[in-house]
Amino acid sequence: MASGKPHALLFDCDGTLVDTMPMYLKSWTLTLAELDLPPLPAERFYSLGGMPVGKIFEMLLAEAGNTTITVEKCEETKRKHHQGLVERGEGVPPGIDVVIEFARKYKQLGVPVAVCSSGWRDHVIGNLEACGALDLFTEVVTADDPDLKNGKPAPDIWLIAARRLNVPIENCVGFEDAPLGMESLQAAGVKFAADVTVWADYPRNVEARAREAAAA
Repeated sequence: MASGKPHALLFDCDGTLVDTMPMYLKSWTLTLAELDLPPLPAERFYSLGGMPVGKIFEMLLAEAGNTTITVEKCEETKRKHHQGLVERGEGVPPGIDVVIEFARKYKQLGVPVAVCSSGWRDHVIGNLEACGALDLFTEVVTADDPDLKNGKPAPDIWLIAARRLNVPIENCVGFEDAPLGMESLQAAGVKFAADVTVWADYPRNVEARAREAAAA
C-alpha cells in the first residue's frame, strides 16, 4: 500500500463481525441428528469455519457413505432448525463490538468496507441488521452470490469484493476468525490479514478469562 491507510477493508461475518458460531453449532447438532448423520464435535465445527454449508454437507455425507440424502435436503433441514432457534429467541447472535467499531472507524475515514461471508445471504443480512452494522458495508458477498464459483478456502470471494470496490486486492486488509478463512486470504493475495480471535476484547477471549478468574 502506498500509504499507512488501507484502501479497503474486507471482513468475514460469522465469528468475525457477529458471534454466530455457538448458535450455528446448535442448528448443526439438531440437523445432523434429524438426518441420522454422525455428530460434529465442537472442535471440528470451529475448524471448518469459513467453509460453505453445502461443501460441509458434501464432506459429511461422503464420510458417512450416505448416498441417499441430497445436499439440498440437508440444507433445507438446516434452514428449518435455524428458523426454529430464531422463533425460540435463540437465533439473534450479538455483534462482535471490537470488530464492528474498528470497521466503523475506517468507514468514517472514508475507507470502503465489505463483507465476504460463506453464510447464506438472508442470514448474513439479518444478523448484520440485528446488530446495527449493515449500513457500514458497501458490498456484501455471500456463499449464494451468483458470481461466486468456489467458496473458502478458495480466494474467489475476496477477489469479487475487491473488484466490486474497485480496489486492488493487494491494497486491501482482510479480517477473519478461522484458519480456512486466513488460508483463503493468503490465496487471494491480501498482504495484510488479521486474525480477530487474538484481539484482547474478542468475545471468546473475554469468556475464557472470566472462566479462568472464576476457577482461581
